[in-house]
Amino acid sequence: MTDDNASATRGARVLGGRPTSEQSATDGMYIAVAATRLSLKNRILVEVLHGGQEYEAERFIGDARDALLRLADEAHGDAERLRDIMREIRGLGLRRRRRQGYRRDDVTNLRRRLEQAELVEQTLRARADDDDALRELVSAAHEAAWDEIARNIHHNLASEYERVVVDEADREDRERRIDEVATIDLARLAEETAGRRAESGDAAEEHGARNARASRGSRGSGAIRPSRGNRLRAWWARRRGR
Repeated sequence: MTDDNASATRGARVLGGRPTSEQSATDGMYIAVAATRLSLKNRILVEVLHGGQEYEAERFIGDARDALLRLADEAHGDAERLRDIMREIRGLGLRRRRRQGYRRDDVTNLRRRLEQAELVEQTLRARADDDDALRELVSAAHEAAWDEIARNIHHNLASEYERVVVDEADREDRERRIDEVATIDLARLAEETAGRRAESGDAAEEHGARNARASRGSRGSGAIRPSRGNRLRAWWARRRGR
């Protein structure tokens, strides 16, 4: 059963009102095959990507068959439960049915659901015995697996190498931030560092050395050595002026 056939059946059901047992069974088969394809896709991804094994379609034929047979067993179990309920209702008699809330068309609805479950089971078992159908199912799962891999690769590449568009305003803003870092942040950091060092255990020695350097400078040139923050600002101004 192809996806196109299943879609056509659902369309006919919408136009025709209440679905027949065959139409409902077709929907059930569509869901069962989709679930099997998803299971196979995940199995292929695990074995090929994580297990490091090469893909071979024949290796997954048994998995496809087992998945369809498990779904057929579930449909068989549903059919058995429906039969039990129908036998129970028939054994009650008309008066007791009404007393327990059963309506006249309940048995009819149960019979329709039973026919659907039986038809789904038969179709699943027939497909599990069809090697060509199994290969087609494995091929569809393999294609879905590689589509998922391709999407993940494309997403990762797009995220990692996403192009950032920089306009003139961005460039000016970047230059402004660099200026602020050089003239304000670095100078402030230098002054704060000098202040912390002055408060440490070597404060006296550092203070004496600084006074000695200042004294030598005033005797030699009559000028006082600028602070580190001022020196950084002057250096950046000279660099920007080149």
